[in-house]
Amino acid sequence: MKAAPKYVAVIGDLVASRAMEPDERARVQKTFEQALARVNLDHEEDIAATFLVTAGDETQGLLKRVDRCYDVLREIEVAISPARIVFGVGYGGLTTEVKEVAIGMDGPAFHFAREALEKAKMERKAYGKSIQREVRFRSENDGADKLINALFLSLSVMKSHWTAKQAEILCLLERGGTQSEISDSQNIPISNISRAIDAAHFREYQSVVASLREYLASGLSVLPKK
Repeated sequence: MKAAPKYVAVIGDLVASRAMEPDERARVQKTFEQALARVNLDHEEDIAATFLVTAGDETQGLLKRVDRCYDVLREIEVAISPARIVFGVGYGGLTTEVKEVAIGMDGPAFHFAREALEKAKMERKAYGKSIQREVRFRSENDGADKLINALFLSLSVMKSHWTAKQAEILCLLERGGTQSEISDSQNIPISNISRAIDAAHFREYQSVVASLREYLASGLSVLPKK
């Protein structure tokens, strides 16, 4: 019998949005909506059910490929900056049919995502600024989850040390820009770009991202299920 397909459910929650002033919250929510619309276009081939805003502060989406989740989450994160978001990602099956938008569906993928989100929020509340948890991942493979969450946490810690200017430059590099192109478009000396890469440990960051993608693409089968 052919195994039921697995999907990647993503649930994201804006950080401290209810504490914002009304005008600021309205601006952030509009930016949030625009970011999700862009993600739905940019990653159309990878999306099983489109991302949408739920309850004003939260989003849900469904991906076909687990190895694409970091790129999608990163695009949302960059687009809404300086506002912040925490994600729960669940990898598993569905007990309902796939719908056009990510609402009204159920199954392990969404249960895992909700569990992961609540655990991430609990961590942030318990440890405050001493833990830089932006993403928590949950599947039926506990051993794999530990490794994936360690990689996600490592990436969050690296990014937390970037200055605003470094983040601006490095985001352009992440999107495929060359140092020469960024130097010309942003009027920044190439020497400054090189220094930002070194100071922010961008090459190490890219190495961890590549390792995360590669492991996710392996099907989470390297470590045994506990």
